[in-house]
Amino acid sequence: MNSGAGPTIKQAQLGRLLRQLRNDAQMTLKDAAQGLDMSASTIGRIERGESGIPADLVQTMTDLYDRPPTVDNVTNPELFAGLRENRRYEELEATARRVWDVQITTIPTLLQTGAYAREVLKASMVPRSPREHRMQLAMRMVRQRRLKDAERPLSLEAVVHEMALRWPVGDEISRRAQLEHLVKCAELDSVSLRVLPADLGPSIAMDGAFTILRFDDGRPDIGYLENSWGAMHVQQSWQVEACKLCFETLSEQALDREDSMTLIKTIANEL
Repeated sequence: MNSGAGPTIKQAQLGRLLRQLRNDAQMTLKDAAQGLDMSASTIGRIERGESGIPADLVQTMTDLYDRPPTVDNVTNPELFAGLRENRRYEELEATARRVWDVQITTIPTLLQTGAYAREVLKASMVPRSPREHRMQLAMRMVRQRRLKDAERPLSLEAVVHEMALRWPVGDEISRRAQLEHLVKCAELDSVSLRVLPADLGPSIAMDGAFTILRFDDGRPDIGYLENSWGAMHVQQSWQVEACKLCFETLSEQALDREDSMTLIKTIANEL
């Protein structure tokens, strides 16, 4: 009589454990769904014990909720240092108060839609297993939530080149959705978004993208550079000051907020 009850009990226990791991990771069902490339309703059924779950999916979910990448599961161990620096950046960003971000070819990470971020990660030369890909995608979505934090929002000042807005990432529907998302994000009090027009001509923007993390607890500002082969932090005071000067210069060269939003909407309407 109890033969059919065992699996249901096990499913319920496993579901509760997975829900607890997700909550501990401060991820919503929507965050998890984006990271696992599954529907939120399916994850909900698993967590309620209403659906069975294969062992490999359990491993993927626990990796997403509970484990950072390690040198053992990175496809190319030689690039582990770059991945480690990337994770360190995420940890530093979580305690920063302000982010100054300059992007030339891609939309700022904190303003990317899930569909756009997925395509960018796929195109990256940094080797990631499917699990690592899902973890990185989910983390990007989680990080964005600080922009709307009621108690301690993260302030983002971003300067984006027009080329990044026009770069064909995904199909026309997802590209338009990304541009519309930028306009919506720019309405937040915590976000300042300015566009460098393509007709600007030669400028220091040609030196590439960079990010500056700023803190309000006495810690010095930190610069961050990322490319196809990994990432590095800039901590020498003169280097950080140089990054700040570049950011201020590009901010002066960028369109004002109103003209930036007009340009973004124009590009979206062209799709």
